[in-house]
Amino acid sequence: MDVILKARELGKAIQESEAYKEMEEARRRSDANLELQERISDFNLKKIALNREVNREEKNSDKIAQYDRELRQAYMKIMEIPDMTAYANAKQKVDQMMQKVQMLIDLTLQGNDPETVEIPENMGCSGNCSDCGGGCH
Repeated sequence: MDVILKARELGKAIQESEAYKEMEEARRRSDANLELQERISDFNLKKIALNREVNREEKNSDKIAQYDRELRQAYMKIMEIPDMTAYANAKQKVDQMMQKVQMLIDLTLQGNDPETVEIPENMGCSGNCSDCGGGCH
């Protein structure tokens, strides 16, 4: 059995899933939304300004706080746009699916039977990004 071939089959199955298709459609709508792209550009500029200030030798805590507030406001403006919310929700579904796939692989590597091993149903988002390294909140 060729493991790489099976991985390619898995990749194809993922791309054929409804969750993936929904995410790709939401990504296309987001990419085509000029207002959203403008807000993302503004957010990125604010993020660069914050990073520059944080990395300065002589940090200005007032400026850092101001840039941080502006960055948070820019993020909120991005998330007000329905196309972005739809993309974030669709991506979360794909991420949850991929967590289950990874859990199955991990449990299999621990010696469990991949045909019968139970994947916990409550392994979704805990709301604590340190659990998964994500940043969806």
